[in-house]
Amino acid sequence: MKTKVIWKGVTGDSFVNVQGNRQGDKGSPSDFREYTMDHPGTLKEKGIGYHIGSIYTGTLAVADDIVMIASTPEEMKIQLGLMTELNNKDRLNIHPQKTSINLF
Repeated sequence: MKTKVIWKGVTGDSFVNVQGNRQGDKGSPSDFREYTMDHPGTLKEKGIGYHIGSIYTGTLAVADDIVMIASTPEEMKIQLGLMTELNNKDRLNIHPQKTSINLF
C-alpha cells in the first residue's frame, strides 16, 4: 500500500507502507480488534489478572488500547509475557513509548 502525507496543505512524496494500517485510518481499530480479540479472553481463561470478587477485570480493551491489571508485579510479568507471545504470533508489537506500568 502506498501512502502520502498531507501536512498544512502540502502533500509529501508517496512511500510504501510495509506494515500495519495508516495512522488515523478508519479501519485501524476494527482491524486491531480482529487480531487481538482473543487475547483478553486467553488471559481470563488462564485466570491471570485482577478479579473483583468472582468478576474478572484483568484486561480491558477499547478500540486499539488494552489495559492489563494485575494483583502483583509477578502476575503482571506473566500477563506481559503471555501478551507478548500472543502478539508475536500475530506479528504485532507492544510499542515501548506508548506503554506504561503503574503500581498502586
